[in-house]
Amino acid sequence: MAYGLDKDFRSKSASWKSLATMLVTAAAILAAIVFAATALSAGDLLWFVTSFDERPRLILVHCAGTATAYESGSAEFERLAASVNTDLAGPKFAPPGVGLSEATQSDYWSKNLTLEVLYAQPVRMHTSFRYGLFDALIYPVSGAHSGEHLVFARRGDVVLPGVDIGDESAAAATLKGMGYTWDQFGLCSKP
Repeated sequence: MAYGLDKDFRSKSASWKSLATMLVTAAAILAAIVFAATALSAGDLLWFVTSFDERPRLILVHCAGTATAYESGSAEFERLAASVNTDLAGPKFAPPGVGLSEATQSDYWSKNLTLEVLYAQPVRMHTSFRYGLFDALIYPVSGAHSGEHLVFARRGDVVLPGVDIGDESAAAATLKGMGYTWDQFGLCSKP
């Protein structure tokens, strides 16, 4: 009789192990399908990477119609590049249909505070949605879209839709530390 109980226990134990193995296998297959579907949809195998550490070749700060260039090697360039990379690290979201009109771009260059970050070759911002390579980043610190945590990318003359980066406080803090100011209307003044 004891032999029968032991055999029955081993049989049930094997059933549980079998069920656990099946569930783990199913979860792994489901995770692989989700990963592959997102990678295909985004066109990026590294869609899950949240860091951004690209080095720009030049950063332009547009303020009240004047563009100030900060070149690699200057202390201001290094601080701005680090703050932009900090802001672009983390999850990114695609707001539906947010683009830049010619009038908004004109305001960015003529009266608002806007960073224009230029890269030597096209770079990628890893996202879980399809977003193209870009060679410039348009970063509104004041004016339209600045309160929405949006940045825009450009490839040549083509401006890509906005990307919600969640928090852009590092670049704003760096600019304030450099003496730039702006008011609630987005109007900018520089040191």
